Amino acid sequence: MKKEPNHASEPMRMDTRPECESTCLRMAHLNDRRKDMSDDIQIKLTQAEALLVFEALAKLEEKKLLDVHVSEEERTACWALEALLEKELPVFASNYLSLVAQAKRAIKGEEPIQPPQTTTGSSAPDRV
Repeated sequence: MKKEPNHASEPMRMDTRPECESTCLRMAHLNDRRKDMSDDIQIKLTQAEALLVFEALAKLEEKKLLDVHVSEEERTACWALEALLEKELPVFASNYLSLVAQAKRAIKGEEPIQPPQTTTGSSAPDRV
């Protein structure tokens, strides 16, 4: 059962969200189209920045705001960015909420930006 967050600052990621499969399918489709593109760019972000951009895109997608407020082409570009970030970040780590909280503190300047220390194991993830 999906638990809705209490407020906007709570992470929205879930292991079992149905959009995860559709994100993977969208990325496969985008990869096919991207093979013909030679105008790729590289962007450097800190781990904290990347995690929070990913979190923001996921919230927009889960609330279906991308369906209403952006064009189909802009939405496709957002999906591509979300999928690329998802491949690079520990979004399924059991301590995901802690990583998001640490990233927020780092962006605020409350603690140094460090690579996330993910934990793995059989325990349930700390996502909502």
